[in-house]
Amino acid sequence: MLLGAASSSAQQNPSPGGGFMALFRPRHEPATLPRKAVYFIDGKLAERTAATQLAPDSIDEISALRDAEAAALLQREGLSSSLLWPMSPVVVLITTRQNAEQPAVRAFLARHRPATHPGLDAQLYASTKQLYEKFITGQPLTEQELAGRLLYIDQQAATPAQLRALTAARFKGVSVITGHPELLQTYGEQGRNGIIRVYTK
Repeated sequence: MLLGAASSSAQQNPSPGGGFMALFRPRHEPATLPRKAVYFIDGKLAERTAATQLAPDSIDEISALRDAEAAALLQREGLSSSLLWPMSPVVVLITTRQNAEQPAVRAFLARHRPATHPGLDAQLYASTKQLYEKFITGQPLTEQELAGRLLYIDQQAATPAQLRALTAARFKGVSVITGHPELLQTYGEQGRNGIIRVYTK
């Protein structure tokens, strides 16, 4: 239901850079973390090497913002958007289990996590989080949740049946893109409702 609503909103009022949200389960592999991105660990600017050295079991959540949302996050932190890679304007937020409840970390997330910041797409975050929870618990997705979007498993186009056949053990992460102007240019009418991309181990 939330996915359908987010898709409709993105079509009617697309943001300049579109909406993008990605969530990865704590058990990540270093190779899955983007090389060209700005990293924050527990609310502090960090190098990618620090992220790859974190023990998988120590991570509470990994999320990512890109384009205008990534630039806005840096500006709110008093940092220049020039830190972003021009061809890959992505900010990755990592929260560790040890510090997830620390006041400073919670304040950082309150400023920047889409679900709590009015300048970002809270609905897209909520719908992506809903997909994430279903995948890690092995629950099948409904047609309404798929919302007519293009589906990919890693780099390959997929069918709803293939997506539903994925086991929780294989699931690594999910990203949702909606309302991005390049979707129509690249995929034609098929891209109007956006893309759901699932990453596997």
